[in-house]
Amino acid sequence: MKNSTKILIVFLLLTAPLSLRAQASDQLESGRPNEASFENSLDLNKNHLEHSTQLGLIFATGNTQSLSLSGTSETLWRIKRWQNQWELGAFFNRVSSTTNGGPTGTLAHYIYGNYRLDYFFSRYTTVFGGTGGYTDEIKGTDLALQGFVGLSHYLIRRPKILFQLSGGYNYTYENQIEPDPSRQIHSAFLGYQYQHHLKDYLSLSHGTEFLESFNDYQDFRIHSDTELKVKLNKVLSLALGFRLRFDNLPATGFKKLDTLSDLGLVVSLP
Repeated sequence: MKNSTKILIVFLLLTAPLSLRAQASDQLESGRPNEASFENSLDLNKNHLEHSTQLGLIFATGNTQSLSLSGTSETLWRIKRWQNQWELGAFFNRVSSTTNGGPTGTLAHYIYGNYRLDYFFSRYTTVFGGTGGYTDEIKGTDLALQGFVGLSHYLIRRPKILFQLSGGYNYTYENQIEPDPSRQIHSAFLGYQYQHHLKDYLSLSHGTEFLESFNDYQDFRIHSDTELKVKLNKVLSLALGFRLRFDNLPATGFKKLDTLSDLGLVVSLP
C-alpha cells in the first residue's frame, strides 16, 4: 500500500475523536467528575467525555545525530451505558547523520489506530467490539487490519484503584514486508488493565494482552504497556512510558521482542 494511503487512514482516525468532542460538548452535564476518583467518573445515568494527547521527543548526538518522535491520543466518550474509545499512536526514528557512514532518514515507524465500543450491563461488566489497524516497519509489517469482540469485568473498582480482566476473539490480517506472504490470524485473547492513583499528582497504569492463534499454537503474541504519569497542573502532565511487544513467529529477519520507551508531555481534557 502506498504511503499516501497509509497517511490518509491515520489522518481520518486522528480527526474523528476531535470532531466528536465538538458534537458532544453540548450533551454533557455541567458537573465535572473528580478525575482522581474512578468511582465518580462512572455514572451510567450521565454522559462523560475525556481526552488526552501526548507528545514525546528525544535528541541524540555524538556518533549518531538522531531524532525520535512519539505521539499518542486517547479519547473516551460515554453516552450513559454506551462507551466509545479511540486510541491513536505514532513512533518515528529519524537519523540525520552518523560518523560511520550508516543509513540516514526515517529508519522505522510504528503507527496504529483502534476504536472500541463497550456496553455496560452493570458498573462492573461490559460486552465490547472494535476494529483498528497499524503499519509497523519496526517489526516487518507493511499494513495490518484487525477486528475483535469480547467481555470485560472489573474485579476491583475503588476510588483510587482499577483492575479489569477481559477476553475474547481477535482477527488480524497482516501484509508483511517481502519475502514473507500476507497472513490471516484467528486468535483468542486474554488481558488485564491496572490503574492506580498513587498520589493526587502521581498515577500508574499497566496493561498486558496475550493472544494465542488458532492457526498455529506456536504463533502467540504478548503486548504490554506501562506508564507513570506526574501531574503538573489540571491540564499538563509528564509521562514515562514503556511498551513491550513480543511475537513468537516474527517476520523473516526480525527479532521476537521489541520495546519502546518514551518520555512525553501530556495534555488532558477535561
